[in-house]
Amino acid sequence: MGNLASNNIDVIRNFALMGTGITMMPTAIIHRALQSGELVQLFPSYS
Repeated sequence: MGNLASNNIDVIRNFALMGTGITMMPTAIIHRALQSGELVQLFPSYS
């Protein structure tokens, strides 16, 4: 799969949840997925 570009945050979050790559998103948008372990924070010291 090539690069994905979207201005829809739900699309980007869903692709990350499907394991198709990494993304930089506000924690508020993905906090449940982080808490459940569906997503992991790669660079915890970066904000």
